[in-house]
Amino acid sequence: MDAVKRLLRRLRNVVAIRLAAFLIRTLTSTLRFEVIDEGGIIANPPQEPLLFAFWHNRLLILAPAYRHLFPGRRLSALISRSRDGEIITRIIARFGIDTARGSTSKKGVVATLGLLRQIEAGSDAAITPDGPRGPRYRVKPGVIQTAQLSGAAIVPVTYTLGWKKELRSWDRFQIPLPFSTCRLVWGAPLRVPADLPPEEIETWCAKLAEKLGE
Repeated sequence: MDAVKRLLRRLRNVVAIRLAAFLIRTLTSTLRFEVIDEGGIIANPPQEPLLFAFWHNRLLILAPAYRHLFPGRRLSALISRSRDGEIITRIIARFGIDTARGSTSKKGVVATLGLLRQIEAGSDAAITPDGPRGPRYRVKPGVIQTAQLSGAAIVPVTYTLGWKKELRSWDRFQIPLPFSTCRLVWGAPLRVPADLPPEEIETWCAKLAEKLGE
């Protein structure tokens, strides 16, 4: 009986993940996009991997947007080892996106090494620099250090929504309402010097936060 219950729970989870991915696809398809390609990476994607950085409260529609705008490229996202992180991992897998599990506060070194290996193998990477628990809109050093070690340029990504629902979570997670306008901005790449002194990392954190806030 216990085995049957476990099987039923697993089936419910599989159905829920598939339904969530379907709803995200459907919702995204209703949005009216204005795509801003400041760095020309959509018009002329570079051969080398890129490191995409975006706020935690704007991750909902970026998986389908990336898959649509960058067909054929691989992406690996840094996702926390929390229960919520497990759900996100399984949902974005439906969009063909890999993950490195960890965060800046727990298992961070292991996760960063995993992400570096995937970048070295030719995969783009994605990091929410204020995740997984905030503070909101504060860039943590991990994204700068990953760019420094990998040589991948950081691409700031953000969007604004005409109509949205904002949750009461720590990050004020944003859910677009159907048929809303979405101004999606892919910023010009930022290249972190390989020999960046440790005392200048915070300066680069502030620089990236400023770009994400523009």
